[in-house]
Amino acid sequence: MASFADPGITEQLMRDPQLLAAFTDHLNSLIGTSSGLMESLPKAVKKRVQALKGIQKQHLELELVFHEKVAQLEKEFAEKFSALYQQRQEIVTGAREPTQEELAVLPQEEAEEGVDEEAATGEEGEEEKATEEADADKEEGETLAGDADDEDISGIPDFWVSALSNNEMISELIEKHDIEVLEALTDIRCELRPEPNTGFTLIFEFAENDYFTNSTLTKTYVLDPAPEDETDLIYVGPIFQRAEGTVINWKPGKNVTVKVEKKKQRRKGGAKAGRVRVVEKETPVASFFNFFDPPQVDEGETRPEVIQVAAQLLNQDYEVGEIIREKIIPAAVMWFTGEALDYEDMDMEEEEEEEEEEAMEMAMPSLQALSMDGSKPKTRAITAADEDEESDSDDEAADATWKPPADKPPECKNS
Repeated sequence: MASFADPGITEQLMRDPQLLAAFTDHLNSLIGTSSGLMESLPKAVKKRVQALKGIQKQHLELELVFHEKVAQLEKEFAEKFSALYQQRQEIVTGAREPTQEELAVLPQEEAEEGVDEEAATGEEGEEEKATEEADADKEEGETLAGDADDEDISGIPDFWVSALSNNEMISELIEKHDIEVLEALTDIRCELRPEPNTGFTLIFEFAENDYFTNSTLTKTYVLDPAPEDETDLIYVGPIFQRAEGTVINWKPGKNVTVKVEKKKQRRKGGAKAGRVRVVEKETPVASFFNFFDPPQVDEGETRPEVIQVAAQLLNQDYEVGEIIREKIIPAAVMWFTGEALDYEDMDMEEEEEEEEEEAMEMAMPSLQALSMDGSKPKTRAITAADEDEESDSDDEAADATWKPPADKPPECKNS
């Protein structure tokens, strides 16, 4: 009996579209259907299975307590992380310069400046080392003034717009007309929502700019930590309920989420007939700032196609919020430098390998079932293209064995 490990079955599926289609239809037919296992079990075994489900229910209740404790721990450490984020904001905005203690956290920075203490030997090395120690003592407790050429640069320009742009998913939301607005972004932080509903709020702080009057823009995600249904025995995590965004107070003519088109209209009747007036029409355009106007679903909506599209948009919106919360905010400097991309590539490779392994494991039983009858794959009908290919092959073989005839060709005579 052939198995999924047999490369013949995979090759058979790839080469036979009819068999591949039949296999796909077979998998689709299994979705949402009962395996018939419970119906076929003896009564005594059914009771034991029922008892196991009772234990599973107790496991679910304990799991909910576990996640509640995790949420409390997350809030406790959020305050500790907040202190570090405050230090980061001060340096990014230029409110202060980094201290010598902050610069000394990473020893490799000394190597980048060309200081190699291990290579310093003899009297010259000792003198050099003593000079460095004296300089360190002199600068201890002072802040870094910077080079003379850098005096006009405050903080780290374009820090947050660069960090956001280096993330693949978020960069797809940022348009060219968003860049100048995002250059005014001075900080992004996250605050956890209180009980009973959980969730989080993303807070974007902006310096004074030419585009809107808001100093902060927020995006809130409301989650319900309870199971979706009381009968559920498996906890899949908090359920996303809705998203709420800030109304942006755009300055006149500065709204980057719309395109303003001016059209001339001529009055057709009345006392002002024939006069021309200019009408402005706003058309929505793609922009990162649409992120603060999340899609909403009408509670009375019943059309499945509308609900499905809305659910997909909400899920994508929530995924962006999670990326900002879980990746950008904690490791902003790594996204600014682009070093975080190295870790993203590793994660993507691992996910692709896991998806391939899961797909192979799911396909194995059905593939084995299809191969149990031992039947040979159906032969594909020969097409005109195949005949041409065979004809070409025959011609090539004939060319390889061709030899000139022994007799001389008839001599051509002029009359």
